[in-house]
Amino acid sequence: LYKESSPDSTQLQLKTEMTSYLYHEIACCGVSVDEKYIVSGDLGGNVLVWDPTLPGDTPVFSTRVEDRVRCVTTLRRGDGVTEGVTEGVTVFIGTLSGCLLQWRLGGELSVVTHREDTVTCI
Repeated sequence: LYKESSPDSTQLQLKTEMTSYLYHEIACCGVSVDEKYIVSGDLGGNVLVWDPTLPGDTPVFSTRVEDRVRCVTTLRRGDGVTEGVTEGVTVFIGTLSGCLLQWRLGGELSVVTHREDTVTCI
């Protein structure tokens, strides 16, 4: 959706360009410090990871949690000189019910802690 203004009126027009990912209402997003990944989360529990150097809009990694995602961030350990592009990359996910999860890209999710309040920022 984009806004187009004119002296007489303001009109809203729908953007008609189609993408391969049909719907992802983003609740939060983050960029890795090394700018290799863009991460987003939604209230449906989806966490998607994109590589901005690749063409198209298909995520390179995705996972789903059993809660609404409220915040995401990434952490990369090591000196950055690794054999695998995902080696050492962890995504931290904060949820509306208070869970803080960690997800090593290509691996399993694990619970770091559970609080009684919403995790709104990491």
